[in-house]
Amino acid sequence: DLIFPPDNLLRAWQSVNNRVTVDPDMAHMPDFSALLSRLTINKGVVKKQFAAAETTYDDAAEIQSIVANNIATAIPCISNADILEIGAGSGLLTKLMQQRVSNCRITTLDLTPTAIPSKNGNAIATIEGDAELTIRALPDESVDLIVSSSTIQWFNSPRRFLEQVARVLRPGGKACIATFGAQTLATISEIAPEGALHYSPIELPEGVEGDITSQIITLSFPSATEALRHLQLTGVNGSRRSLTSVASMKLLLKAICEDNGRRARLSFEEVTIIFTKKAL
Repeated sequence: DLIFPPDNLLRAWQSVNNRVTVDPDMAHMPDFSALLSRLTINKGVVKKQFAAAETTYDDAAEIQSIVANNIATAIPCISNADILEIGAGSGLLTKLMQQRVSNCRITTLDLTPTAIPSKNGNAIATIEGDAELTIRALPDESVDLIVSSSTIQWFNSPRRFLEQVARVLRPGGKACIATFGAQTLATISEIAPEGALHYSPIELPEGVEGDITSQIITLSFPSATEALRHLQLTGVNGSRRSLTSVASMKLLLKAICEDNGRRARLSFEEVTIIFTKKAL
């Protein structure tokens, strides 16, 4: 563009360069409908898909169970504290957390909440809502521990959400969050981008100390059909439309199959975010 040269724009955005996407083939007037579909999450569709998978989720949620168990080991053993869980779902992480905390006030927040029994002297309050919006209404420094597992990949801006987490935590409070990264279901994303999530860059907010780590977890299935059924039963394809062509489906089935079709694999990138709010 002669008025705003791309090189000038890139220089202006150097401080946020990891959040800039360059598309050299896009027209001067972008297809905003396609951009919004690709870069934003339809929370209504996510809610509908997870509600439909409610009866099958726990039996099929193998990767989610692995991730919940991994993040649970980082939860501190505390008592008489205020705890917020984001995306509690059917309670995979809640149940594990209650083995480590006692006499705490636990608030669970989810688009499709379910009643989770309280144990170990804890009291659980359940709120239905969009965590990205609801957390903004919480008072500053009002929570001791914030936990989440397999949830914030559905957020439009995980970065801004983590800023809110840091705001809401009391000094010395801790966040233990597990999500999925860009290498999750990479084969599906390459072959059928219309069915893939957009993974936003994640970074630690200001005023905290901690780390972001990642690892690849691979699940094996007896067939490609079983692998795709796993995604359907757990609702993890909830925010995008189904594959739009027979050709895409054939390519996908071929790509995830191994051993002459007798086995299929799905790979997930688990991203773990652990940080503590600095004391004043």
